[in-house]
Amino acid sequence: MKFCITIDGPAGAGKSTIAKRLAKELDFFYIDTGAMYRSVTCASILYEISSDDENRLGDLAEKITHKFKGKELHYYINNLHIMPFIRSIPVNESVSEVSVHKRVRETLVDLQRNLSYDNPYNGTVMEGRDTGTVVLPQANLKIFLTASTEERIRRRIEQYEEQGFDVDYETIKKDLVKRDRIDSTRAISPLKIADDGIELDSTSLSIEEVIAKIKELIVSE
Repeated sequence: MKFCITIDGPAGAGKSTIAKRLAKELDFFYIDTGAMYRSVTCASILYEISSDDENRLGDLAEKITHKFKGKELHYYINNLHIMPFIRSIPVNESVSEVSVHKRVRETLVDLQRNLSYDNPYNGTVMEGRDTGTVVLPQANLKIFLTASTEERIRRRIEQYEEQGFDVDYETIKKDLVKRDRIDSTRAISPLKIADDGIELDSTSLSIEEVIAKIKELIVSE
């Protein structure tokens, strides 16, 4: 069995940045589960499918395919490459509502599990909301990455500005609070720390410091 590390946590905690860097340094396979849910959400916006329509959203999830571009996974739906648009504001505002549906989650969890083992690497770093509790409960190391609400808002604003979006504090705060509520209270696979997970607060830590702490935990395994 491959060595598996899961990194879960709320929006804006830095999961993607940390997981991607960690995977690169360890030469592990990186899986961003959120990109899958975002791809379905982006496609639902394109096809004007309501976030309440579980059947049609489930159909979209079943049509998702993946291809490698170098060592990175890219997702397609109906052969449409929509990865460049999955970090947009409309997707951010709707992804939690799309992700609550059972059909969507079951389909994508199956894909995530298959990818975690069916890849050419010796290990996997997977990040998302339920990777340590549902997707890979047998993972060797389960990190629950957190940060203060204020810091997560700051990071999200910075991310948007780097993409050229003009956003304001209150809009981002409202979106993060909404996503926290939906992700933490949904009936299926809610956001929570695994029983054997390790919480790591990144509020006052640099990327390098967070990665160093995770590496220390790997050594202790």
